[in-house]
Amino acid sequence: MTTSPYTEHVLDRVTGWPGVTLAACPDGGIELYVADGLVGHVYDTGLVDLAFSRGVRDQLLTEGRADRHHRDPDSGWVSAWLRAPEDVRDVYWLLRLAYVCQLYGLPPERVRTVAPDVDLTPEIERLGLSTPLRLLVTRPGPAAEESLDAAQSA
Repeated sequence: MTTSPYTEHVLDRVTGWPGVTLAACPDGGIELYVADGLVGHVYDTGLVDLAFSRGVRDQLLTEGRADRHHRDPDSGWVSAWLRAPEDVRDVYWLLRLAYVCQLYGLPPERVRTVAPDVDLTPEIERLGLSTPLRLLVTRPGPAAEESLDAAQSA
């Protein structure tokens, strides 16, 4: 297998995010966690797998920002590759989105404990999410689906 020269660069940036911890992945990669929630896996080959809800996954696929998960295409997971310099920015964006999604799923007091310096509102702004993605991330669960349906009907 070929080692991606970009993997270490991405891992160096992500490990500096508040609350991120690393663990060895059973199949050889590095697992990224925030507050015990799995953000994704990064492999030396440049493969990056990211955990999302199915709604967020579907929207990422619709927008062409990620690929279906390479082994479990029906899951909420997506895959992306670090093959070229321009991939670094895209994968970094996906990792930050997965990180923000994990934080949005926590009670506010837990976010303040795990990532006290992270303000989620500006994080969402910096990501420049489409309206459907913004709704899915900031209103997890059935409320997001209802808001998305209403926005698409308007």
